[in-house]
This record gives sequence, structure tokens and C-alpha cells, in this order.
Amino acid sequence: MAKFQAPVIQDNPTGWGPCAIPDRFKDMPYQPFSKGDRLGKVSDWTGATYQDKRYPNRYTSQFGGGSVYAYFHEENETTFQLVDTAKTQKTAYQKNRMRFAQRNLRRDKDRRNLTQFNMQTLPKSAKQKERDRMRLQKKFQKQFGARQKWDQKSQAQQKPRDSSVEVRSDWEVKEEMDFPRLMKMRYMEVSDPEDIECCGALEYYDKAFDRITTRNEKTLRSIKRIFHTVTTTDDPVIRKLAKTQGNVFATDAILATLMCCTRSVNSWDIIVQRVGNKLFFDKRDSSDFDLLTVSETANEPPQDEVNSFNSPRNLAMEATYINHNFSQQCLRMGGERYKFPNPNPFVEEDMDKSEVASVAYRYRHWKLGEDIDLIVRCEHDGVMTGANGEVSFINVKTLNEWDSRYCNGVDWRQKLDSQRGAVLATELKNNSYKLARWTCCAMLAGSEYLKLGYVSRYHLKDSARHVILGTQQFKPNEFASQINLSMENAWGILRCVIDICRKLDEGKYLILKDPNKQVIRVYSLPDGTFSSDEDEEEDDDEEDVEEEEEAGTNFIETVNRSKSVVSRTVMAKFQAPVIQDNPSGWGPCAVPEKFKDMPYQPFSKGDRLGKVADWTGATYQDKRYTNKYSSQFGGGSHYAYFHEEDETSFQLVDTAKTQKTAYQKNRMRFAQRNLRRDKDRRNLTQFSMQTLPKSAKQKERDRMRLQKKFQKQFGVRQKWDQKSQAQQKPRDSSVEVRSDWEVKEEMDFPRLMKMRYMEVSDPEDIECCGALEYYDKAFDRITTRNEKTLRSIKRIFHTVTTTDDPVIRKLAKTQGNVFATDAILATLMCCTRSVNSWDIIVQRVGNKLFFDKRDSSDFDLLTVSETANEPPQDEGNSFNSPRNLAMEATYINHNFSQQCLRMVRRSPAPRQQVKRLPLSLSFVSQGGERYKFPNPNPFVEEDMDKSEVASVAYRYRHWKLGEDIDLIVRCEHDGVMTGANGEVSFINVKTLNEWDSRYCNGVDWRQKLDSQRGAVLATELKNNSYKLARWTCCAMLAGSEYLKLGYVSRYHVKDSARHVILGTQQFKPNEFASQINLSMENAWGILRCVIDICRKLDEGKYLILKDPNKQVIRVYSLPDGTFSSDEDEEEDDDEEDEEEEDEEN
Repeated sequence: MAKFQAPVIQDNPTGWGPCAIPDRFKDMPYQPFSKGDRLGKVSDWTGATYQDKRYPNRYTSQFGGGSVYAYFHEENETTFQLVDTAKTQKTAYQKNRMRFAQRNLRRDKDRRNLTQFNMQTLPKSAKQKERDRMRLQKKFQKQFGARQKWDQKSQAQQKPRDSSVEVRSDWEVKEEMDFPRLMKMRYMEVSDPEDIECCGALEYYDKAFDRITTRNEKTLRSIKRIFHTVTTTDDPVIRKLAKTQGNVFATDAILATLMCCTRSVNSWDIIVQRVGNKLFFDKRDSSDFDLLTVSETANEPPQDEVNSFNSPRNLAMEATYINHNFSQQCLRMGGERYKFPNPNPFVEEDMDKSEVASVAYRYRHWKLGEDIDLIVRCEHDGVMTGANGEVSFINVKTLNEWDSRYCNGVDWRQKLDSQRGAVLATELKNNSYKLARWTCCAMLAGSEYLKLGYVSRYHLKDSARHVILGTQQFKPNEFASQINLSMENAWGILRCVIDICRKLDEGKYLILKDPNKQVIRVYSLPDGTFSSDEDEEEDDDEEDVEEEEEAGTNFIETVNRSKSVVSRTVMAKFQAPVIQDNPSGWGPCAVPEKFKDMPYQPFSKGDRLGKVADWTGATYQDKRYTNKYSSQFGGGSHYAYFHEEDETSFQLVDTAKTQKTAYQKNRMRFAQRNLRRDKDRRNLTQFSMQTLPKSAKQKERDRMRLQKKFQKQFGVRQKWDQKSQAQQKPRDSSVEVRSDWEVKEEMDFPRLMKMRYMEVSDPEDIECCGALEYYDKAFDRITTRNEKTLRSIKRIFHTVTTTDDPVIRKLAKTQGNVFATDAILATLMCCTRSVNSWDIIVQRVGNKLFFDKRDSSDFDLLTVSETANEPPQDEGNSFNSPRNLAMEATYINHNFSQQCLRMVRRSPAPRQQVKRLPLSLSFVSQGGERYKFPNPNPFVEEDMDKSEVASVAYRYRHWKLGEDIDLIVRCEHDGVMTGANGEVSFINVKTLNEWDSRYCNGVDWRQKLDSQRGAVLATELKNNSYKLARWTCCAMLAGSEYLKLGYVSRYHVKDSARHVILGTQQFKPNEFASQINLSMENAWGILRCVIDICRKLDEGKYLILKDPNKQVIRVYSLPDGTFSSDEDEEEDDDEEDEEEEDEEN
């Protein structure tokens, strides 16, 4: 111990690893690599060793070709040669390429000669059959040959992209930065922004645009307003500020381009001017910097010719046009404006303010370390008022659909309302750079919300007319986490670029993104570069002004004068019609008297029309097109005939046989003809083989073998298509409907989807019970690389129904007239998304309603892939049957919801005290602290061990729906979470589980969860829409601040007993509801409709049942004693057990 010297330990406060780089590694460059990369040779100097066309990317690194150790030959070009100029060794295919081509030509020639020889030797009766066979064979080859050509076209290499500016020979490269290095940059010493000056005026956002859907699309109007895209050095405010403060100046668009540059694919350029110790980042005049790219990061970006309206430049101009018009149309134009202290610096005094676009500029100051003072001009597009009148600044941007065939086949008009997550995930893949730039601009400006509009072409080939299909709203910082945009990395890239530019001499420089490589280069520009165009433009402007002054006329004044004359003459004769203002939505405020009692049958403009009237319903029974004339709303029952009385005296439907089609009449004849054709083809083949000479028989056998192989290959695909398009099995009802049950009411989903109710009061907490454990934040750091095993935790979960709750029984005596649990309410409120059957019992006692779940039902089991295109349909014995999957999902959800908390563990007391203490006191709680509500858990007995009870808290809340309904609901929390400042937030913890990636659109969680979490979540939103909507509704009813989602997968695809945790994700319930298109106004409207129907019924017991195979909910009246025998038997069993225990004691 006397000779031991403690080593020096480096404590890194910002993370893990050493604090500083050792001197021997200080100036050594780093080449990124991956352990998963395949190794070819130890050293490959030529870079052309592996040129096999079948596997061109076999030995490439997943980080791309790094240029850290690349050799740049700058001087002494004649005296040194690095690369061997000898010819590289050719492969066997390259050596014998011509020989292979000649062999193929000879083979085709021999095949044609053989066919002619067969035709000569055949008798006259067989020649016609041989011609038919050859004709069918050509048709088959032509059909699949077209598919093969299409595949080759899709896999063709992309054209080399053009540079945004032509690099001249006198430009010198000063620095080169590759993307792998930039992606590892991190910088956190960024101060909070400080507002220096605010200018401009903003219009208010029109919330009617939030209610636009694909069914009530809105035309995009062309709005002629002036948009100022002034660069940095032309800004008078920045020129004024540069005299007194700051040493780096830029706009938010330029900064966002640099901060998100690692996502860019196309070429762009930025001019840097160093004047003294100040840096100015500018965009180049007459450049395409302000144009919005389209499908830049897609697998197949647009590559049409310049003349086509789908060329990259024309698409960029179209996207910019759409973005400008939508950003103004969605505002209340011409109304009141929110004005900043200073006016718009780019608007002249004599200019009409209504012709200027709604925009405000915020000049902000950041301090990057001690030596950099950054001043940025940021922009807002509008303002939005909240529920309490607070003002929020927003940025409005637009995503546009130009051709769904180039967007992974996602048609917005079909998918936007039901699968908005899938549409957004596709846009995140195809326009990653554009979305990252918009998010970065919104965060720099300090906007509270980022509004995205979805705009599509009116027709596929019409690039001039567009329609608005919907909108979506995000908070910029949360959206940045969803698209994996790290602001630490963004600030690191910016700091790196600024440091490089500050080391340069005074002058003008160009930052250019290489069009075909992941590289950014800094060029030094000679004096006068990019200045001649400006001088010519200034001279042209001066000449135009002089000509206008000589003419003495002003075109704008003439147009305005003519407009005023026309408007006065028209207004004198025009009488304004009476307009009904509907505050709750669009359409008339009240139903006219002549349409008041007329039922409404929902329909769609896209439905195909068969006949004007079809009484039988069996006119179109062709098996190939079963759903050709069916409505997208399903078969409505508003105009259906229900024959109740006088069965013998009236007949509505004609019982005569319907007219069969030609295919139905001759179906057997067609089948027999096909059998005869196949038999004749086999006989013809055998006859041909007998008549062929010995030398040609082997060639014929080879041809037949290849033909069988070809047919077998496409035969498998054809069988798979038939399997995928097979009709699903009819689903079973959750309870068997008996003959003595009477239908009291029927509600179809199209009607329920149109319900709206907004007269809902704020919730009031009546009583809070239970105790909650704290969330363990270590689970937020779990990834697919450090997955965690899901443990089996044996805890008690109380799933007590409404009428068995002692607290609700107590409250029902004094207050409330409708009682339920959050799970039952969420089932009703989100019922329009359900597919499987479910049931809820309603008991009316006096003027009170109790919504219960049925005993021994599967109500608490979680469904799996319920809303998928191909839901699980295995047999009951399989572990992938629907019921076994539901039990597995419920087991996973219970275990994960407890494992992710800091659980209160039990440990035995010391040995010397075990013998003295009774058994019930031999365990003490340790390790975890609980957040306790004022009242204990009402379902836990006093002598029960609290550590064996699941972490749960109950909040009994009261809502007032109108003046006559007092709703009391028991809501649940699963845990609590502490924030950065120690504040407590209540959370609901739920789990999504992967059972087989082949049934999840091929999305393997272990491969996609870390890099493409949006795609995984979009798939789950499609396959489990109903389950996610229920969870979100429960969290909003309980008032939870966050909804925690865990991603759990099987340890092996065929092992349903062991599972691993792959990651977690956190959402705010109200924002997540908007993402999954869950409208709480519609949810409250459905609930109010169900309550009103049940309140009209007589006292008794009723059953609400979802039809298993239709989009219909029915209310049945139940006879006395229904669903009571099970309860009586359970009570008798309990009494017998108690008697046996008493006898034993």
C-alpha cells in the first residue's frame, strides 16, 4: 500500500470516453467503418477490383466511400505516378462476352430452324394445333417480357446530376468536408436566442382548414401576393446591425441548408464573404436556392426531360407555387393582422399592404462559445389563437403529390384520412432534406407550431390545378425527434463551417455541394465573380424606369381604376343572398322542412353505378368483380325494406331467376375446352419428339425444361397472388345472439362518423385512489443493439367492472346519472375503427345508466393486427391464432407496464428475526418509492402485500354533457415520471408487439426500428388502428401528460413465450390523437348518441353488440336473468370454498 500510486482518472462531465484526444492521435484522420462490412482484399488501390454487375455494392461500406485517406494529387504531376496504368484483370464474362453473344445467336437460329422442320414433318391436321401453340407461347413471352423490361427499367442507374453552378478553372479548393465526418459533429455550447428586432405583420390562421378531408377537398386558389426573398447583405436591418454587433450574419433558410446538409442529394451553393472579422452567408443571385425540391431523397427521383412537366426543375417550380399559395390561402386574408413593433423593412410606404404576403421577421442573436456572435433573420408565416385566446406563431409549409406511382404506390386520396402515418412516412423517406430544413427554420424562429398542408394535382397530368386534401400540425422540437433530426449535430456542422471560413483570408468564397458525391467543397472566387449579372440587371432596370417616366402612364394605376369602376356598377344591381353562418362546421345550420324526416343513405362520388334501381341485390354476381359496384360506405340500411306484417299478402322482390351472363351459362363448356386443349398440347409434344431426329431431340428437351422452369417460377407467383386475394373467413360474434333478444336500435358507422359534439365541460376530479411507481428512464435508452429481456412479473391486476366498484356505488347515491370505466367509454368512442365483435352491457336503473362489461368475456384482451389487410386467421391450436395472439399481447402489456417502473421489491428480513415474526410480516419493502394519492386502492384488502399489486391509480372524474347528463368515469394511470425540474407527470404505459414481420408489410423491427421508426409506427397505425385509438382516448380521459409506447418482439418468430424489449417512444396524447386522425369531437358525439338512445329505453338490461362482419352496432333488450347464471354459480363456489376453509381451520 505504501508504494501504490492512484492513477489519474479523467472525469468527462458531458458523456463517456476521454476528455481530450492524446497527442499521438491528435492530427490523425478517422475513416468510419462498420463491423458488418464485407472484406474483400487487405488493400485495394485501384477501387475497381469488385466490378461484378450482379453484386455491385457487395463490398461497399454502409458509411459510403470515405475520402479521409484519399490521395489528392496537387503538384508535380509529371514526376510521380501513384496508380498502376496496366490493364486490370478481366473476369471470365468480360473475356468471353462476344463468344457468349454469338452462342446465343446460334441457339436462336437453331430454334427457328427446328420449328420450321417440325412444321414440315407434321401432318395437316396437327399443323394448325402447332400454330396455336406457338401463338400462345409468343403471347405468354410477350406478357412476361414486358414485366422483365419494366424491372430492368426500375433498376437502371440514375443519370448523373448537374451542379448548381459551373466550376471554373481559376477557382481554388480551400477545404473539403465529407458527410460521414459532418454527421459525427456535436456542439452544445449554444446560448438561448435573444430577440434584437421584430418587424412585419401576420394574418390569423383559419381553423376551417383543419376540417378539410379527402371527401370535402378544397380547390387551391392562385393568390397574387409579393414574397420578398432578400439575401443577407441586401437586408437593411442586417446592414444596420453589422455596424454595432455580431460577427456572423445569415438568414434562417441559408443556415438550415448548412445545418441539414448531410441529408441533401442535389447540388446547391452558398456565397461566403469575409469582411474584416465578419462573415456574411449569402445566396447567389439568379440561383434556384429558393425553389423547393421534389422527391429529392427518393429511391427513384424524377428524371424526365426538361420539356416534360415532371422534370425536376418544373416540379420544383410547381412545389414552390403551391407552397406560396397555400401559405396565404389558409389565413384569414384581408382581416385583422397581428403587428410587430416595426414595419416590414422591404415594403415601401406607397405600396398596398394587402398585396404583400403575410410574413414577419425576427432578428435573433445566438452566442456560439465566446468568440462567435451569430445574428439570423428568421421568419413566421402566421399566428394562431388558442382555446384561451393565447397567440401562437406558426410556420406554414406544403407537401404536394405529383404522381402516386412514384411515391411507393401511396395514393393520398385513398390513404390520407385512414392512414395518414403511412403517407407522412413516405414523405419522410422521399423528402427527408426538405422536411428537415422546414423543421430547422421553425426551431430557429421559435415558432410554436409547424403546419403541413397536403396538396395534390386535380388530375395526374394537370400541373396547373390543385386541390387541398388535408392539414396536419406538429410542434417543431417533437417533430424533429420523430424525423431523427439532432440539433446538437446541426449546430456542430454550423460551427465547423464557421470555423473553417474564419481561417480564410478576406474575400469571396463559394460553398458548393458536389452533385454526385456526399462532399461539400469551399472554393475561393476571384474578384468580380457573380457581379457582371448584377450590373447588367441594374442598367436594365434604370432604362425601364426612364421609359415609364417618358410615357407618363402607370399600368397598375390604370388596372386599379378600371376595377373600381366595374365594382361600383355591379354592386348597384347586385343583392347579397342570405348566408347561413354555421359556427360548428360547414353546410346549412338546420335541415329544411321538406328533408327533415327523410332518411339519408351515404354514398361516394367514386362509386360505380350499375342500374338505376336494383331490387334483388344479386344483379352483379360475377366472381371476378365481387365489389365492383359496392359503395365504400358499405351496404346502408336506410332505404332497406323490413317486412314485419302481412307476410302473405305482399311481395316486394321478384322471385324469378336472374339473367345469367355468357360466362355463367358456358362455364362447364369453357372448362371442358381447356381440358381438351391441354390434352392435345401434351399429345402434340409427344408426337413432335417422335418425329424429330436424334440430334434435335436433346435441344427440344432443353427447351421444354426451360419452359417448365419459367412456368413454375411464375406459377408460384400466381398462386401467391391468389392466396393474398383470398376472401377472409367470417368472424365470430363475441356472444351468441339468442332468439328471444329483441333489436331496439341499429347504428351504422357512416352515420356515427359524422357525429360531432362540443358542449363538453372540463373534467372535475371527484376522488383519487391508489399509489404509483416512478418510471425508469433507463428504458428510453434501449435500442435494437442493446435489447432487454422481458421478464415475467407476477402482480395482481384488478379489472373490476362498473357496478362492482365500491366507489362508483357510493357516488351513484348522491351524484351522476351515467357511470362507466375509461376502457368501456374508449371502446364506444372509437367504435368506428373496430373490426372484430365486442359487447357491452347497459343497465338502466331509474334515471341512471351503468355501462358494464360482461363477465367471462374477452373484453380486456388486446387484439393483434385487427385492422390489417390480412389479419391472423390460424386455427385455434396454433400459437398464431387470434385468441392466442390476444392473450400473448395482454401478457406482454402487463409485464412491460411493470418492468419499466422502479418496482418496490421484497426481501426477507434478517435470519435472527424470521423465527420471531409472523409470516405476514416477514417481508419488508425496499428499493422503490411510490407516489401516493390521498385514498388507498379500493380493491386491495388491508392484509394484502402491497408489492404484489400492480402500480395503478384510479381517478374518478366528472363531465357534464349538456345540461342533462352528468358522466362519472373511473380512469387509470400506470405510473409517474419526473421532469428536469422535478415536476411530476402522470403517464399511461402500453406495448406494441411484433409476432411475425412477414405479416407486418415486411417491416422487420430489428432492422428498421432505430433508423426508420416512423415507418414502423405507420405500419402499426395501419394494422392496429383501433387499439391505438383506444389507448389514446383512455390517456386523454385520465388526463395523463404522456403516453409511453414500448416495442416488444419475440425472441424467435416461433417462440411465443420469450420476448425482448427493442425500444420505447413517448407522445403527448392530444398531439398523438391528431397524428392518428382521432377527433375527440366525433368521439364525444358518438358517446352522446349512444347515451341518448339508451336513456329512451325502459328500465332493464340491454346489450350493445358490434356485428362481427358488418359496420353496424345493435342494441338488444335482454330478458330477466340473462348473464346471471354464471354469477350465481361463482357465488355458490365461493361460499363452498369458504365453508371448506372454516372446517379445515
